[in-house]
Amino acid sequence: MARNIFHPEDVPVADLAYWDMAGKANTYGDTIEDSFDIDPNTSLLLLGTCHSALNTDPVDIFLAAVMTSFRKVFSDRSSAPAIFNEGHGREPWNGSNIDLSQSVGCKSTPFSVIILSMRRLGANFYF
Repeated sequence: MARNIFHPEDVPVADLAYWDMAGKANTYGDTIEDSFDIDPNTSLLLLGTCHSALNTDPVDIFLAAVMTSFRKVFSDRSSAPAIFNEGHGREPWNGSNIDLSQSVGCKSTPFSVIILSMRRLGANFYF
């Protein structure tokens, strides 16, 4: 585990041996891409009304789906890897009157998303 002072938990270090990637190049040119389509009704739910119950954003639902899918498919792993996400940093916070439309410059905000181990979450949490 790598310790990060800005994150309340240790961020898991990638287990490259699990993927047979230890000591190998890992560049953008080596990526494999796949895609899928979501029907319009599901898209409307994901981008609209499903967020009112827990005050989420679409990216929250997408990240949760990726993490849950990973845990189900790779159940032999003791933990899910960290997902590193990036925000554009131009979201005004609640109650502000700030107009960010004329702002200039890179304001990227990278952050890690992790799932605590099942033992840490307790017996009432299920995947």
